[in-house]
Amino acid sequence: MVYALWGTLAVVLLTGVMLESAPFPDRSSAYEVASRFDAAEAEEAGGPLSEIVEEIHEAAADFLLFLAALHVGGVLLQSRLGGASLIRRMTTVSKSDQGSG
Repeated sequence: MVYALWGTLAVVLLTGVMLESAPFPDRSSAYEVASRFDAAEAEEAGGPLSEIVEEIHEAAADFLLFLAALHVGGVLLQSRLGGASLIRRMTTVSKSDQGSG
């Protein structure tokens, strides 16, 4: 689960950087074009590769939120089934743990 979260976060980060840097056009200029022309012409101004990267970015961001919700749900379910509060164990520090490390 952790590797899936980190991997998806890396995809979101990479595609976000790609959208904001060369060779893709400046996003603000694409929005100015959208205000002057219709939506179809604005999409053509960004180019097809930009649209593909943007779709990957949006899908990965949605998937990241899904994985985070699934992770929290799994922690809550394990706490309920296992009888031990995993959340309390992650957020509190006992006296014996403070001396180690």
